[in-house]
Amino acid sequence: MLATTALNEDADFVGYMENLEQMERERERINKMLEEHELWRQTTWGGYAVRQVQALGKHFEPFFLAVSDAMNSEGSEPTRLLILITIRIIVISICIGMVYAVGSIINMITGKEIIIEETVVVDDAPSKLNEAHKKEEKRRGARQKKKSN
Repeated sequence: MLATTALNEDADFVGYMENLEQMERERERINKMLEEHELWRQTTWGGYAVRQVQALGKHFEPFFLAVSDAMNSEGSEPTRLLILITIRIIVISICIGMVYAVGSIINMITGKEIIIEETVVVDDAPSKLNEAHKKEEKRRGARQKKKSN
């Protein structure tokens, strides 16, 4: 009975060691994942692309911070609205430009435009309708010849 009351009094520390071990295992798992991610960044084309995009973001960080400050400033409402509209127009223009740039790069790689050709098959089998139509054309042609003479 004495042991159970002592356990209930220290209920805050029940499972403390197991919790510490679990936190240590979680920390080790996260560190291993970060090491593998860094290895991926250093050894693959995708990692190279990610590093370049991050470097570009770091290069333009002052600009992004200035835009963020302008959007969060307590300036007049028309000025803030004008800044937001201008930023949206610039972002949309950049996206459209990127689509054209990627398209032109793909066009340079392939070396030609993609052309869809359609083949039309005409069945020209002789039938009674076709023969009658040809006879009318011949008669009409002969009559026209006589009239022109």
